[in-house]
Amino acid sequence: MHRYDAHGDYLGVAPASADGAFQCPHAMVWDGENILLAAREHNRVVRIDIDGHLIGVLAANLRRPSCLALDGDTIWVGELEASIVQLDHSGRLIRRLGLDAAAPGRPGWPNALDAAGTTIAPDPPADRFNSPHAIAVDSRGTIHVAEWLVGGRHVRISPSA
Repeated sequence: MHRYDAHGDYLGVAPASADGAFQCPHAMVWDGENILLAAREHNRVVRIDIDGHLIGVLAANLRRPSCLALDGDTIWVGELEASIVQLDHSGRLIRRLGLDAAAPGRPGWPNALDAAGTTIAPDPPADRFNSPHAIAVDSRGTIHVAEWLVGGRHVRISPSA
């Protein structure tokens, strides 16, 4: 994690954690007190202070968390391995949406392969995720998920879902 001051001057690299909290950090959000960091290859979201020191694990046993969004006290986590999860501020799982547990095991994932073995765009079911890679919540509470695959995919989830 690289640090810069308000003027854009480079301050250095945040300290490494003994337990590898920063292996493949993939997304960060400020929660008003600390930074939440998606540690993708450790399958968890951690809480770090402004200087980059590990405070603790917010949520573990995730499916390669790759993106984060805040919506009030709700934390949305896009899991690269085919789902999104809703956590409360303490990291408790509220629900998981659109899980396709088989997706990461398919040949060519996150894409698909045709009969000749050429990479092509997959055709994920409308109610399942393939490879969430970015997530945001708009002012109406609609969740927007961008998926990492040939041609991309933008999924919108209404607040009532």
